[in-house]
Amino acid sequence: MANCGSLGIPEHLHTNGKAPDHNFDPDELYYRRFASVDEISSAGGISESAISTQNMSGNRSKYSAPDDVLFNINSSEHFTSWGVWEVDIAAICELAFTHPVEARNYTVRVVHTPEECMYPHAEIQILENGEPVKRIKSTVVKTKIREAISHLTRITKRPR
Repeated sequence: MANCGSLGIPEHLHTNGKAPDHNFDPDELYYRRFASVDEISSAGGISESAISTQNMSGNRSKYSAPDDVLFNINSSEHFTSWGVWEVDIAAICELAFTHPVEARNYTVRVVHTPEECMYPHAEIQILENGEPVKRIKSTVVKTKIREAISHLTRITKRPR
């Protein structure tokens, strides 16, 4: 059991036995940290290369401020110099892609996955034919997903 306080994580972020909240508000945001200004796209959002298609971890705005995603739940060495990007959860969950050759459909969802010291923790997950996938093999589909998510993002805090 982690001692969240000794890691410097504020009490309001601790899970304290609370169950996941699977209800997302229509205007809720997802926050994720990033290390470098090189990850900012020319359009002003996060670049496609900074988007993962494998369960991206971040925080949901219902229980978190943007800067809360900079806390490290594994160490007291926090990511205070990093930047933060945001995306509308409702917009991300509307994304859908079809494999160009095979009968595979891909959708995106956000799942609340609290950590002991970070109740707001959530993941962006990719589903293939309705089932979560660990890895997408098709580079065409991965590129489409990264492009779509990238275009929806906004930079909340620039890295130092």
